[in-house]
Amino acid sequence: MNIVVPIHRVQDAESLVAAGADELYCGVFTKDEWCDSRGSGCVNHRSEVFSNLNDFSQLRRLVKKAHDLKIPLSLVLNEFYDDDKLCAAMEQVKQAYDCGVDAVIISDIGLLRYVREKGYDVSVHISSCANVFNSHTRAFYKNMGASRIILPRQLTREEIGSICAGGGMEIEVFILNERCFYVDGFCRFQHGNITKRLGAATVLWHFNMWLASAAAVIPRKILQVMHRYVVNHDHACCFPYGIEDGGEPAFRPQKYFNDPRSFLYACGACALRDLKELKVSHVKICGRSMFTERIRNIRFVKDAIALSEQDIPQGEFVAEVRGLAQKYRKYCGDQYCYYR
Repeated sequence: MNIVVPIHRVQDAESLVAAGADELYCGVFTKDEWCDSRGSGCVNHRSEVFSNLNDFSQLRRLVKKAHDLKIPLSLVLNEFYDDDKLCAAMEQVKQAYDCGVDAVIISDIGLLRYVREKGYDVSVHISSCANVFNSHTRAFYKNMGASRIILPRQLTREEIGSICAGGGMEIEVFILNERCFYVDGFCRFQHGNITKRLGAATVLWHFNMWLASAAAVIPRKILQVMHRYVVNHDHACCFPYGIEDGGEPAFRPQKYFNDPRSFLYACGACALRDLKELKVSHVKICGRSMFTERIRNIRFVKDAIALSEQDIPQGEFVAEVRGLAQKYRKYCGDQYCYYR
């Protein structure tokens, strides 16, 4: 079972691989895209500047570094596109292919057709944003030439098993961080774009670049507060929603429907044994904007995978994983559990 890890800076590759990363994935969000007056903007599902590489020279260097470390690298293009954005995504595919990426992560069928019609020799991984909820959809994408499916967060173990049973494709699931209640492929909330809409795009670009570089020296607790209350302040999915019946509150389970803590720090490590038995081939650590805890996250998942391979009773395995979570300062409990 391979660990798939996000990266947003070339210089982080060696440390991530040394910690146990088996694959890397990234996005590219250039200054021109950020400042684009037409609003086409980012062509992947992370529109924060500091979650991405910022030009294709960085991508070329990262591909070389990853290949020197004998690690594959994927480019994320996991949005749905109108004509303007589709052209921008096509251009990114072309440049990524020239840079030598191993795979592209895609959700838009039009972009998938473009990749295949152009004959680009890259693997295609179908994003969780493409909403593969059943084996028929898996078969559709297999026929379209995809080699891997990244399953949505909301599937149960049984549903994952029914999709894996079809065979013939790699299956990737989420294992750590960002357990959003909403379905990626249906979500049309704004993520991190309000500052751009307020103007001063170039100034804000440089602020975001400073924030990314400052992350290495800002204390972890301060960064967590900034991520929770500053970075995510304009994420509509974190607003306090509720349901009313005739003007009376009918459903308000917590202060935030997507509670920032359980949203950011979710974990599925206790399910690793089941996922392996279901023939899941890859587990994804989420969080291209969560750059402060990646090394610890990788080590935790790597140790949990090793533990899952030991011949011990299931109850003891779960207890040991929870002990690992405490060791690595991870949250543990029903509200954080991906596959409870």
